[in-house]
Amino acid sequence: MSSSYDLTSVYVTNILGITLIGVLLVCNLWRLRDKKKESHYVISMMFLILSSCIMDPLVYTLDGHPGKLAWAIVFFGNSWLYIVNIFVSSYWVKFTAYYANGFLPRPHMKFINLMVVIGFVILVVNCFVPVAFEVDANNVYSRRPLFFAFLAINYLIMFDVIFVYIIARRRGVYLKFLPAWIFMIPAFVGAFVQSFFYGVSVIAACSAISLVGALASLQNDYIFLDGLTGLRNRIFLDRILKESVGRKNAFVTGVMLDLNGFKAINDKYGHAVGDQALVLAAEILRKAVSNVGFVIRYAGDEFVVLAKVHEDEEVQKLLQKIREGFMDFNRTRKVPYRLSVSIGYSVQDLSSFDSDEFIKVIDERMYEDKKSFYTQYGEDRRSR
Repeated sequence: MSSSYDLTSVYVTNILGITLIGVLLVCNLWRLRDKKKESHYVISMMFLILSSCIMDPLVYTLDGHPGKLAWAIVFFGNSWLYIVNIFVSSYWVKFTAYYANGFLPRPHMKFINLMVVIGFVILVVNCFVPVAFEVDANNVYSRRPLFFAFLAINYLIMFDVIFVYIIARRRGVYLKFLPAWIFMIPAFVGAFVQSFFYGVSVIAACSAISLVGALASLQNDYIFLDGLTGLRNRIFLDRILKESVGRKNAFVTGVMLDLNGFKAINDKYGHAVGDQALVLAAEILRKAVSNVGFVIRYAGDEFVVLAKVHEDEEVQKLLQKIREGFMDFNRTRKVPYRLSVSIGYSVQDLSSFDSDEFIKVIDERMYEDKKSFYTQYGEDRRSR
């Protein structure tokens, strides 16, 4: 194989990839402290791509060199490169899902994980029977038939992001800056070129370019995110409502939620604990709403849910899941306060309903529920 590639170009290409990932890591060090799943997936992709950019020229350099050490590096190094490609693709799908929807449905998650497991099993089998690739007695790497099966698995995972995109669109999520295609195109081109033009080394570098492009595009979307909870913010809500006005059959269920006794949490435990309560409330709402809508932090301790359910039975089921989410939290989480919400909702056709009036209606109904709450439980609940 040593005569079928230019080692200098291999080094140059991967040094470019290392440089790009190095810049990304410096600019995204804050993600190491961020506990959100999106940041976990981004950091994981960075380190995996970086490892590929380091390992790729190493296996090319030692390909065809004698010795057991060279054989081990070429064999296990290529195994690592194979599995890294699948992990990077799977992390990208998961990142996109959590970024756009706040969740990845369990069946979808199982599918992604199954594809990763199949790829891993192929590599384990390959340690005993050369089904994906072989390193012969001269330490020369060559592909075997299941290489293309492995490639198909990687492509299948990579293009699964399309289904994530469709799910988000059906929920009405504004996706102007969602960088699904920005990531996929360079990554797909790199995988295609290296797979069908033997001896070319561009997958790791193209993956680095994909990640740079995706994160650069995401900077445009941060205007729509709440910095504390990671939910969409009021700017996003205003944009969605204004774009819905005039559309045919733009039915939506709007739910306004306000935390009960939130001021007392701040006064008694401090604003840091108050912020923690807001983050936890956001998690409860995101889990309860799941794939039927999305959650927005409207202002302070107020949240808005826009849901794609219209029938009264479906709406009541959603509200019950929200209430049960807070009750489960109070039973299981060890915090010095309890969380509950007052709720107001309305089902409207935004095509013929002013967006400001829509918000006013659900806000007024929420305050009616809050008044009822304090009437029922007494003023002492304000400080508990």
